[in-house]
Amino acid sequence: MLGEKVTNMFRKLTYIGVFLGMAFSAQSQEPAQPLDTSKYLANQFIVHKVEPGQTLFTIARTFDLKPDEVRTLNASVPEDAGISPGQILRIPITKEASPGLQDKLSKMNKEPILHKVQPKEGLFAIYRAYGPKVAQLKAWNNLEDEALKIDQELIVGWRYNSIGVPATVGQEKSVFTLTNPDGNRPVIRKQEAHRQRFLAEGDGKSISTNKGVAIWFDADNRMMSANYYALYSGAERGSIVEVMNPDNGRKVYVKVIGSLPDTGENTGAMIKLTEASKKVLGALGAKTRIEVNSFK
Repeated sequence: MLGEKVTNMFRKLTYIGVFLGMAFSAQSQEPAQPLDTSKYLANQFIVHKVEPGQTLFTIARTFDLKPDEVRTLNASVPEDAGISPGQILRIPITKEASPGLQDKLSKMNKEPILHKVQPKEGLFAIYRAYGPKVAQLKAWNNLEDEALKIDQELIVGWRYNSIGVPATVGQEKSVFTLTNPDGNRPVIRKQEAHRQRFLAEGDGKSISTNKGVAIWFDADNRMMSANYYALYSGAERGSIVEVMNPDNGRKVYVKVIGSLPDTGENTGAMIKLTEASKKVLGALGAKTRIEVNSFK
């Protein structure tokens, strides 16, 4: 009887030890808290092309940052992955830039990030989408008041091209990794063809970046679902636009087949994409936040 009690007590202590071990392991693997992005300039960043021999650490040090700070704008660079020569990184700029960094910025090509005003859209909504405060948006665009016109183009941020990086955005985007979640070669070929056309259409033009919400075509429409199409009012019909999921850095190149109708099912959406595009973007749910790049 005594031996049985000792055995049962030993089992209980073993279970408690296993439980505490699992709890400690889960706690130790808890992801780090997100960085305080309030210390960076809103929607202003450096475009840097990775050179041979550079690491995330050396690049971060060059711009007075830590590697984790560089990752804030580069969701496609996880903690356990390295970077490759030719890869394009977006480098955040701290609000209190050192004199050395200010000198570097003064020698870079500076390009505006543009946004086309949508119906019923005001400066506060644009601030919510991009980050720069209303007063900053008014200063950048020489606005005396908050009155806006539909299709008016506003500066909503700045892109600094680091030394050695091409000045035009079209060239900057020529180095990228095609999203290919299933290793599907036809997907790669079709997306590469769309990407080449996107770059060709942008030759000598400025880029317009819009942020908003994407929704999806009915997945039951097999013919539509298998292609890379979009209903989007921010680009010409027949043109190719680049859509990026900022949560994971994935991109898809889609053909605009028309404007997005102002109907109830499209309320709050900026673009409507096919199921094939959704899959490439790795998007979940009925809606997702995206960024759309097109040329003007």
